[in-house]
Amino acid sequence: MAALAAAAPMTLTREKAVEMALENSIDLQKQFIDLNNAEYAAHRLWSEFFPGISTSLGLRYGTPLLGGGGFQGSAENLNYTASVGLSLPLSSSLSPAMRITRLAYQTKLADYENARRLLGIDISETFYSLIAERETLSLLSGTRALAERQLEKSRTSFRNGLVGELAYLQSQLSAETAHLDFSRAEASYADNLGNFLVLLGLEQDTPVTLEGEIAITRFEADPDALIREYLNSRPDIIKARREIERLELVQQQKARDGRVPSLNLQAGWQGGSSAQGGGIRGDFSDTLSGSLTLNIPLESIFPGTKANQAVRAANTDVEKARLDLKNTENEAMTAIRSLATNLRNSWLSIEIARLRVTLAERTYELTEQGFQNGAVEALALEDNRNKMTEARQQLLDGQLAYKKMMLELSSALNIDEADLVRSVP
Repeated sequence: MAALAAAAPMTLTREKAVEMALENSIDLQKQFIDLNNAEYAAHRLWSEFFPGISTSLGLRYGTPLLGGGGFQGSAENLNYTASVGLSLPLSSSLSPAMRITRLAYQTKLADYENARRLLGIDISETFYSLIAERETLSLLSGTRALAERQLEKSRTSFRNGLVGELAYLQSQLSAETAHLDFSRAEASYADNLGNFLVLLGLEQDTPVTLEGEIAITRFEADPDALIREYLNSRPDIIKARREIERLELVQQQKARDGRVPSLNLQAGWQGGSSAQGGGIRGDFSDTLSGSLTLNIPLESIFPGTKANQAVRAANTDVEKARLDLKNTENEAMTAIRSLATNLRNSWLSIEIARLRVTLAERTYELTEQGFQNGAVEALALEDNRNKMTEARQQLLDGQLAYKKMMLELSSALNIDEADLVRSVP
């Protein structure tokens, strides 16, 4: 019993698949490391005011070489030194630098959350594609069963002399073709399912059972209303605005570095002594020093200098970022309007496909009755059976396309699909 339980396939829902993918995604794990680094820096902004500290120890040996009696190998010529220094620059550009660090963390956090959301949508689309492939297998299995049943009837009729050899051979060919189509679809499904399981952190041959269906609901909404409500919450719009904010802070930094005076506080201590007879002689001396320096930059006030060019480049970067934001907004509005229009047209196509399925099923039913009565040839029966299978497949493809468009629209609006459906009365 334990072995049977261990071999039982795992039930995999869309929600479970998304959860596993988020947990095992290597790209997300790398982004999370970057996010932690940005968070660490954002929570330690005080480090901008922490002084630079340096220390040194030195040993010096000095002796005449050519004069004064030549080289002397004496411990008296050894000198020991030690020093400690502190340096603290104070500049008006520290404030923009701290805000840039905090903004970098917010951007990393938004990028991480957006990556999780996009991965969830990709996994959902793949999951529904596999559900559609499974339904295709069911359709092809039904077609194969119909072809086999037709073959058995043709074989019996052929033996009884009711149909000719060509009709029997046509039924045999149809059955073999149906077997081949099913076998190819089955192999493709197994391969796609294995690749999907790898994305979830599972082995390709893990036994699983997909639980779900392609449930669609008619969605009609005013694209302009969706744009007004959800455009500003799109991650790419938020990121573009934060990039403008970052470049404006860089602009402040460049302007202040090139035009605003800055202070530099320094303090240091240095001590040293000489050695005699292998020990330290009692002539130790030390010095404690301190300085306050006011730096007044002048270069940027002259047109064409490097500092002036840096300020000018920062200004143009801000203007370009604002144009990029406008372009991103236009592209987003176009995408939302296009998806909303395509959804309306797709639903009409689905309704037509449903009518086509009803017609094809009824046509095949009547053709099969005619074939049993000898009024319809096997070739006509096969043709109508293929048309029925094709109509069912077109309906399934239309439903899958509609589902994926709903996911894409929810992604374009940065909301869940369920919330998108509930947003429209």
